[in-house]
Amino acid sequence: LEGGQIALLTVIEQWGLWSPTSTLGGHHVGQSSPIQAAEAILAVWGMCGLTAFIYTYTANRLHRQEHHLLGANRALRARSRELEALNQVSDAIRDSLDPHEVMTRALQAALGVTGLDAGWFILGDGHEVWELPVAHGLTEQMLQAERDTPPTSDCICVRAFDTGQIQHASEMLACPRLAWDTIAGSGLRRHISVPLKAGDQVLGVLNLASSDHRREFSPEELRMLEMMGTQIGAALTNARLFQETQHRAEELERLYRVAVAASRSLDLETVLESALDEALSIPVLESRGGIFLLDEDKGVLRLTAHRGLPSDFVAGEQEVPLGECLCGLVALTKQSCITRGDDPRHTRVCPFSSWSHVSVPILSHNRLIGVLFVHVRPGCTVTAQEQRLLETLGQQIGLAVVNARLYAAEQERRRVAETLRQMAGLVSSSLALEEVLDLALLALRQIVPYATASIMLREDDAMVVTAVRGFEEPERVLGRRVSLQEGTLSADIVRYKEPILLDDVRQDPRWLPWEETAHVRAWLGVPLIVQDEVIGQLSLDGDRPGLFREKHLEALTIFAQQVANAIENARLYEEVRTKEKELAYQIDHASDPIFNLDAEGRFTLFNRAAEALSGYWREEILGRPYTDLFCPDYHDGVADLLAKTGGEGSRPYEVEILTKDGERVPVEIRLAPLYRDGQVIGAQVIARDIRERKQLEQMREDFIASVSHDLRTPLASITGFTEVLLSEAPGPLTEVQQEFLDIIAESGERLLKLVNQILDVSKLDSGRFELHPAPVDLRLMVKSLVDQIRPLATKKQIALEVEIASDLPVITADPDRMERVLANLLSNAVKFTPEGGSVRVRLMRNGEAIRCEVSDTGIGIPSEDLPHLFERFRRASNAQKRRVKGAGLGLYISKAIVEAHGGEIGVESRLGEGTTFWFTLPIGGDGENR
Repeated sequence: LEGGQIALLTVIEQWGLWSPTSTLGGHHVGQSSPIQAAEAILAVWGMCGLTAFIYTYTANRLHRQEHHLLGANRALRARSRELEALNQVSDAIRDSLDPHEVMTRALQAALGVTGLDAGWFILGDGHEVWELPVAHGLTEQMLQAERDTPPTSDCICVRAFDTGQIQHASEMLACPRLAWDTIAGSGLRRHISVPLKAGDQVLGVLNLASSDHRREFSPEELRMLEMMGTQIGAALTNARLFQETQHRAEELERLYRVAVAASRSLDLETVLESALDEALSIPVLESRGGIFLLDEDKGVLRLTAHRGLPSDFVAGEQEVPLGECLCGLVALTKQSCITRGDDPRHTRVCPFSSWSHVSVPILSHNRLIGVLFVHVRPGCTVTAQEQRLLETLGQQIGLAVVNARLYAAEQERRRVAETLRQMAGLVSSSLALEEVLDLALLALRQIVPYATASIMLREDDAMVVTAVRGFEEPERVLGRRVSLQEGTLSADIVRYKEPILLDDVRQDPRWLPWEETAHVRAWLGVPLIVQDEVIGQLSLDGDRPGLFREKHLEALTIFAQQVANAIENARLYEEVRTKEKELAYQIDHASDPIFNLDAEGRFTLFNRAAEALSGYWREEILGRPYTDLFCPDYHDGVADLLAKTGGEGSRPYEVEILTKDGERVPVEIRLAPLYRDGQVIGAQVIARDIRERKQLEQMREDFIASVSHDLRTPLASITGFTEVLLSEAPGPLTEVQQEFLDIIAESGERLLKLVNQILDVSKLDSGRFELHPAPVDLRLMVKSLVDQIRPLATKKQIALEVEIASDLPVITADPDRMERVLANLLSNAVKFTPEGGSVRVRLMRNGEAIRCEVSDTGIGIPSEDLPHLFERFRRASNAQKRRVKGAGLGLYISKAIVEAHGGEIGVESRLGEGTTFWFTLPIGGDGENR
């Protein structure tokens, strides 16, 4: 019990506790053995015998069994300690899925179960990338040395990583990275590196250290540490997978929020601010960063959105040329860049030189949109996963920017279009040239920013400044002339009819500087074109280089066309006003009375001649109805003329006006329509006093009537006695007498016909031509007239053809007048058809009219004579050359007769092929014929 060893007594009587009366009586040998468990003696057991040999043999067997039990017991206790240690580590890390927390808890548990003094994790890829995320028990100096000096191949950390086996050193000074002064301050001596395994992969090592230089690691401890490394490796892998999943979810959430922000708002500033907020929410980043957008016109990056940047840095709109500084290099290469602020590639002032930052390109379908830059928290490292997230954000920002720009461009186009529409209405609201030009420059500020502006109008070989805006002393600029000789901007605008955009006028030799334009740096000039002719130019001046862009040029070009049209309208208006004044003067001083009537028949103009004729002053008559001037007998007729006013005007009509003194004055009037916006708004009446003409006409009629009477009386006697002689009632006639009397009879008939025609023309001119309507069957009339003229046609061997429709009704007409028309057309056809030709008469129905055609195969009529055939005393030129007899009144009278019946008459002819005369008469009663 005291020594824990087997006790053997060969002579039992030597045992001090022996008693002859005990139960051991008769035995001479004895043995006692301890019963132990976990180093403690719980009891003893004993044996007695007769001989010592038996006990010796038994004792040896028991001794061997004892050692076996003790070894098993020790192994059991070691295993128990291992399990307990592993359980402690498992308990420490099983409730966490955060890698840092897993390593922190695991380190604390490892130090607890091993009794060591310090420990730290090193994670990496075994080559260049190393990380010291968690440490305990290290001095600041040693911690800094571990972080600043990457492990090398002869370090036990790297050997443990490469071999996957535990490595330990009896002296920490054996590590080539740690200097004596670093170790001395820490007090640590013994060092062991445990690989962290996840399957066949080594994630890193767990370093443990002790200040006891005699500390040894038993095989059981090494096995426990190896299992602990595997356990931590598995837990770290799970935590990393969970963290990666969580990070991926957070990435998707960030990207989703950016997409939602972009879909909810197409405002560029809102989209950029939201995207920048999402980028800066990544844990390793500071709340500092910004977004540069590419200005394609200038080839520079412009700072458009930012967070946490000093005001002096962002003041003045930072610009970075492509290829300059890190952001410019990223834009040029379209590749991300992670660097410290003191990187030598920083060629511009950087207010954060001690911080590292990340720059990623903002792309849309590989097209550069801009650059996103963010600053990293001190002591933090951007992982490849976080870099990919930033690059994805850059792509999403690029798409959002493109959409926002497209929307903004569309909105701008609509705004500009609406503004241009309003401006077009504004500049066209006035027809005064000076006001139009001033309104144009005023309205232009709504779509294009400018410092000063001017409009020049072309005068011969120069441009003259006609309107300006923005100049301090405009009178010094107005009236300036710019030569259109080669070498000037205006000359090129006129020559090429194209706008010119200058970023900096000082770099262009065509710029002509004036004292008043010393402030001008940027310039935009657009031609004012009307009907492909440059009438002037519109110029805008900018007070800083590059002020104007292509969008300004496009808008100004559209506006310039509106201005050009407005200028032309104003000029035309001025011309119209001038001509109106001239016309008004001519009308007022015309020799004939002229007055205007509105749509209601009220006087709106009354010239001096009208005043003289009527006796009314214009102030008395203006605004009064036409019935106050025209005699009541003509009110209806004038009203009918006014209602039919249109087209090319009316033919002359004779009416009578009633003067202020009550005198009836005959006048001949012509009406011409007055238009406004394509609508007839009234009529202009030109009157002519025909009192003198009436007197002359009366004298002519009296003379014609007298002469006609005087001619017809002897003609009647001549023709009468000629007929008597030809009848041979007084006696037989010789052949010569017969011939002479035929000539006398024919000449008498022709002269009598001419007298009748002259009387008809006189009646037509005087308005005394009357019709006597009666039922007429044109079929019978045509047949009768054809039979009458057939002997003459037969004499000339001319074939007569008649084609009459069977469905022709009887019409109402003047039979004598219509017979004269048909007889005239038939006789002309036979007269102008050579021997052997033909004449055809067709009578047919044509809708609600009857159409009659008389066609011949005669000489035809020249085309230049056709429009004048129905005028009085007009004959075809070839008829005159052939000396065909006639006075040229037959067709004139025929036309008057047909039109008096409400019909139409016309002619179709081809020279040398024949002629067709036609007329139509309406089918109807008396009420439909005139």
